[in-house]
Amino acid sequence: MPSANNTIQYAIGVDLGGTNVRVGLISSKGKIIHSLKAPIPKKRNRRTLLHHIADLIQESLDWAEQKKIKVQGIGLGSPGVLSIKKGIVRQSPNLPEWVNVSIADYFKKRFNLPFALENDANAAALSEAWIGAGKKSNSVICVTLGTGVGGGIVLNHKIWHGHNDGGGEIGHIVVRDQGEKCRCGNWGCLEVYASATAIVRYAKNLLKTNQTKSILRTLPKITSEAIFASARKKDKLAIKVTQHAAEMLGAGLTNLVHIFNPEMIVIGGGVSLNQNLFPPLRAAVKKRCFPQLTRDLKIVPAQLGDHAGLIGSARAFFLSKN
Repeated sequence: MPSANNTIQYAIGVDLGGTNVRVGLISSKGKIIHSLKAPIPKKRNRRTLLHHIADLIQESLDWAEQKKIKVQGIGLGSPGVLSIKKGIVRQSPNLPEWVNVSIADYFKKRFNLPFALENDANAAALSEAWIGAGKKSNSVICVTLGTGVGGGIVLNHKIWHGHNDGGGEIGHIVVRDQGEKCRCGNWGCLEVYASATAIVRYAKNLLKTNQTKSILRTLPKITSEAIFASARKKDKLAIKVTQHAAEMLGAGLTNLVHIFNPEMIVIGGGVSLNQNLFPPLRAAVKKRCFPQLTRDLKIVPAQLGDHAGLIGSARAFFLSKN
């Protein structure tokens, strides 16, 4: 057990997702000491959800107290538009009942502990840059490919938030002028072409317009995982879908490379599990970028999986103390 003079500290990390909440006790070395996971309540008005999260935090605090571990504070990663310094969730697409929620005030009063709020995609980027794939790099861009496309930009080990905490919306880089409409209201966003949802949609369209034989035609349900598995079996149509996703993602990453010149780009989310994605993705970026900017650039899969948001939210708290 750490002594009073030990440099290791501990914080509670909270990863608030659209369907589940993860809460854990995290050390200042990035180690998960204890963790819990629970589904979001079906009746999830702001009061019910805040109480639900607080109960999970209390359970973790009680566990820490039993083990005689002193908790320094709480970090929470939330989806949506945030006012980070004020600790307010302005709006969250996955949690429509959360509008202008003073989340920091609630948890500070409930637990009498310091509190830090961070965007969930930024939290994932912080964790990968801290102890994950980018731990040896100063500048890391993390892109998460799931239902949508999220991201975070870490420069000199700190998240770049932008002027009013809106930085890092990588999914809404425009990669095709007058392209398909995005749910954000714009047209041609990266999310429309490189998310898992978009990859499945593109495959279904190809199946309708292309008579090429494909394993996908025999499946009861087409998922991004099924597409990638078929590509590994040399299925021509699945390979075409994978290459299209790589080209579109490569176009988006090219913009980031030319603006930030990062050492590393980390790709997370379910789509990143497809190793077939990376060779054409690296080739697409190299083809489009200035050679100097890609000479040492690494594009790699994320390492922390579902733990990234949990660890990153605690990391956000530790950084808030500096």
